[in-house]
Amino acid sequence: MSFSGKVKEELYAIIEKGRSGQIAELAAITALSSRLSHENGGLCLVFSSDLEILKKKYFTLLKRTINIDNCGIVLNADDTARLLAATKLSPKEDPAGALQVGGQILQTPVCKQAFLRGAYLCGGETNDPAKSYHFEIAVSDVAFAKRLIEQIAFFGIDAGLSIRKGKNVVYVKEGAQIVELLGQMGAHRCLIDFEETRILNETRGNVNRRVNCETANINKTVSASVRQIDCIRKIEETIGLSALPEGLREMAYLRLQYPDEPLADLGDHFDPPVGKSGVNHRLRRIVDIAEKL
Repeated sequence: MSFSGKVKEELYAIIEKGRSGQIAELAAITALSSRLSHENGGLCLVFSSDLEILKKKYFTLLKRTINIDNCGIVLNADDTARLLAATKLSPKEDPAGALQVGGQILQTPVCKQAFLRGAYLCGGETNDPAKSYHFEIAVSDVAFAKRLIEQIAFFGIDAGLSIRKGKNVVYVKEGAQIVELLGQMGAHRCLIDFEETRILNETRGNVNRRVNCETANINKTVSASVRQIDCIRKIEETIGLSALPEGLREMAYLRLQYPDEPLADLGDHFDPPVGKSGVNHRLRRIVDIAEKL
């Protein structure tokens, strides 16, 4: 099962205790998975999703909130009117029979959480955190997408909006914010899995950065040492090391004897010891002399 599938499996099982939260989740599912249609002379609501588990959640919420039981995918005119009144959904000027969400049902944090959960069940996806950090909810209506962004922002999370294949995609790409969203919707088991993977990814990233940094430093040290030794050999073959001042001559011999040692360790071989800057200064003078030959 994909990570998104695991998230949805966990969210399907959640039923808010309070009616207001149930209404908010029902509103999101109805707006995204139903359409209005004129049936038998009246305005009826048709549930259009083929997902059986989403239908089950929809029917469960209908029973608990407005006591509509044993209904099919088409609600009669009376039940449709009751549902629209309870959820504060209203028809849009849309030949497809779309619905728009009012803000009246989204006044409390619990209602906002339930609304996000319902929207995610209809159009949400979350990438496997081992591969990338990406959370999204894709909807057809741009007004609904903006409503989602408002609810997400309430929890201190910045969501973006893009268009993909005719859908309005509300997305979040920052790992810590995705963790927060999963928690707000109630997917706590998946939250733990996501966070564990995220911490592991960050630890690996930190280790790789340190290794890369140390490797770069080693390469830099080796390259500098090779150049210094080449310069010392050049001096030796032309004017001879004996032509160097005593301090530089001793430095040249030490570098030839210890070609792999960093500057700080080279300085410890002097008596008295010489600091890193002193060693660096002497080696630079040797290089300068060689370059002038």
